Amino acid sequence: WKVAEVSEKGLRVIADVPNSKNRKCRLNTSGKQLLVTLEKPDGSQLFRLDVSGNALIEVDVDQGIQDARIYRISPDKNGDVWMCTSNGAFLFDEEGELQNNGDPYYKGESISGVLRDRENNYWFISPYKGIRVVRNFHIKHYNRLNSALSEMDLTAITASNDGRLFLGTQAGKVV
Repeated sequence: WKVAEVSEKGLRVIADVPNSKNRKCRLNTSGKQLLVTLEKPDGSQLFRLDVSGNALIEVDVDQGIQDARIYRISPDKNGDVWMCTSNGAFLFDEEGELQNNGDPYYKGESISGVLRDRENNYWFISPYKGIRVVRNFHIKHYNRLNSALSEMDLTAITASNDGRLFLGTQAGKVV
């Protein structure tokens, strides 16, 4: 894989993604940074574009990220970036530095999406365990037993401009 920049002058290759032949590669942008994730048989590698824009630098990440499958990288309204993995959600600041002492939120759980809503609540979704909402550092776990949630295999989350929450399931349903 190659990372390239497109401008009015055309296409310019910025960097090669090392060891990427026959592997799934994702590009994600947030504010000042470009993150590249590369899936490997035993986990994932993370790279960020250096400030000069000429090379990819492998991010020295915790073993918890290296051994995890990366589902999604989601920027939030603060410019921070959430990396949703099979081993929890990792938080990076806008400069690409791992936060929370490198500890994931919901360690050991598959977190497939994070959303920060207009009231600054954080919504963490899981393919198998429903939704967790963090409000003022109080976590609420919604599932079939304590809410009207009809599906538990959640894989996508988004909110409309008027604040309505939409959830997607593994089977392609919108809840």
